[in-house]
Amino acid sequence: MTKKTDKISIEELAKLFDLTAWDKIEEMNEHYLSQIQSQAESQAAANDEDPEDASNAAFEEAQTDLFNNWYDAVESASSKLFEEHGLELLAMRNTRKVNKNYRPFYLKIIPTRSWTDAANRLRETINGVGDFHFSSLRDFLDSGPYTARQAVLAHLGYIRRYPDVYGTPSAQRLYQFAWKS
Repeated sequence: MTKKTDKISIEELAKLFDLTAWDKIEEMNEHYLSQIQSQAESQAAANDEDPEDASNAAFEEAQTDLFNNWYDAVESASSKLFEEHGLELLAMRNTRKVNKNYRPFYLKIIPTRSWTDAANRLRETINGVGDFHFSSLRDFLDSGPYTARQAVLAHLGYIRRYPDVYGTPSAQRLYQFAWKS
């Protein structure tokens, strides 16, 4: 995956790590969301309230909870693997939003220490995968030629291979664990 920007969407993260996309989560939970709506309609009718308003409100709340759980699981799994490469995912917040449930669609990729450190860590993962071998950071940067930042952003796809190289839990496993937490 060639990436030239330091911004990445939550959907792109799910795709990068081969995690379930939001539309698939929604599709898989259609029955659950319908049940929530039906229960809200029945309860509203019993309380002489508008069943349609209750149904819509219950659906929206359940869908928001589901989305937030999915988002948090994708972000958690991604963040752990990015951290192994000296990178962080920083929420790009609209400062006017005060809602604690706000989930930014885009995250900013930033180095924990430096782009050079992140590039060197990524080089080590690439070497472990075996597609290429870079004897030094300079060798890796010269292959572009890249700056350290450009090299990292152009090779983000290798981050998903970290568990294969180092025997740590996969993105899928981290994602599943985050859903259960």
